[in-house]
Amino acid sequence: RWAGQMGGEPRVEAFQGVHPVTLVDLEGSYSSDFDPEPIPEARMLVAIVETDRPWFFKLVGPACTVSGWRQEFVEMLKGAGK
Repeated sequence: RWAGQMGGEPRVEAFQGVHPVTLVDLEGSYSSDFDPEPIPEARMLVAIVETDRPWFFKLVGPACTVSGWRQEFVEMLKGAGK
């Protein structure tokens, strides 16, 4: 679904925080379910944190903005579920 919203090839990375995390990084034109106008040159970071039940996190916006917050997003994911 996420790749369909962006139209790009996903980059997937797994790492260990407090719980296992799978992070998907996509770039392209973002098509929201709620807005008919796509956001060009967008970036989406989505993650699944595997606790007793999965937690889903999503950060999407202009690529230049999301890129500037990637490290903080990853740090937040590493601490999720404490």
